[in-house]
Amino acid sequence: MSNKDEPQWQGEISMQGWLGEARPATRSEEGHVRFVHNLDFATSGVLLAATSHEAAAYLSLLFRERRCLKMYAALVFGWPEWEHRNVTDRIQINQRRFKQRVSKGGKKSHTEAFVAARGWLRFAPHRGRRATLVWLIPHTGRRHQLRLHMAHIGHPIVGDFTYAGDAGCYRTFLHACAIRLPRPDARAAELLTSHPAPSLEIFAPLSPDGWKSLFWTNAPIASPAIWRDAAATALGRDLYGATRVP
Repeated sequence: MSNKDEPQWQGEISMQGWLGEARPATRSEEGHVRFVHNLDFATSGVLLAATSHEAAAYLSLLFRERRCLKMYAALVFGWPEWEHRNVTDRIQINQRRFKQRVSKGGKKSHTEAFVAARGWLRFAPHRGRRATLVWLIPHTGRRHQLRLHMAHIGHPIVGDFTYAGDAGCYRTFLHACAIRLPRPDARAAELLTSHPAPSLEIFAPLSPDGWKSLFWTNAPIASPAIWRDAAATALGRDLYGATRVP
């Protein structure tokens, strides 16, 4: 399914067309669905649309101000030697070329990566190859940021043709599994009390079985400290077993 206005291939369903039919309230007066952020074409997962002009303006502002926290699950090649890593290599944005690149003269970029579990792939053409399930949290929103950053540090995402040269998979294993954003009255609540206002969390679990049939591990799935219930809420039914970081 594409989030373009028009399908790219015969038989493809555009996100504009599907959501506009399923949830007419998300359409503007001009007939376009009010998406408030984007997903790369190769990425699955949660995508927010607003049901009013006011809601669209508010949510768009949250994304522009980086007040929304997004969490992705990804399968990457290899076993990282780290458990948690901040990737801050600058990204040179080129609107005329599809593939982006890391460059000292690029824009500030920040991706936080957490190891969830190390294991092995269970499907051709990579059966038996070492891979790792990771949580990725982008703190900036550069084009192809997660895919490029993971490839740059030596652990490209499985199925990513552009940055891993992986042409043998049926999909890119990158999934936007959750978004955390402040409620509309959050600032007022924080001013009136000494406690942080509750946030709103939206999940798109890898249901029903996560990637269990594609990735095998003998270790429980670890959740990052920044999102302690990630394993239990973002991977569909908890078939691997989950553990929380201290």
